[in-house]
Amino acid sequence: MKVKITAAVILILVLIFVSVNAAVIGQKAKDYGERVGALSPTDENIAEKITALYEEFKADERYISLTVSHDDLTNIEAAFAEMIGAARAESHEQFIITKSRLEDALSHLGRLSGINFDSIF
Repeated sequence: MKVKITAAVILILVLIFVSVNAAVIGQKAKDYGERVGALSPTDENIAEKITALYEEFKADERYISLTVSHDDLTNIEAAFAEMIGAARAESHEQFIITKSRLEDALSHLGRLSGINFDSIF
């Protein structure tokens, strides 16, 4: 009986963790996506703005990485790096392309954070 109660408590704790984590990551992904979407290649100090946003993402990454694959995070980091490079080179076309790629990667992150069978077991 003790084993069943312990197992039930552990299952409930895992479900709570996954639910809270999914909600937080989903909101963070949406927030980052909106902030990236608001960036324009003609903004002043655009490279610094993107770098600051990337640093915020890196600070949140340790929590995000608990439930999202390393490959997905690598795609987001690569898109940030390309976007910063395009902004510094003042390549507006490349900036727009990498911005779209980053928005897609962040949207994918939001979808991955949802609760599904794989995220629980």
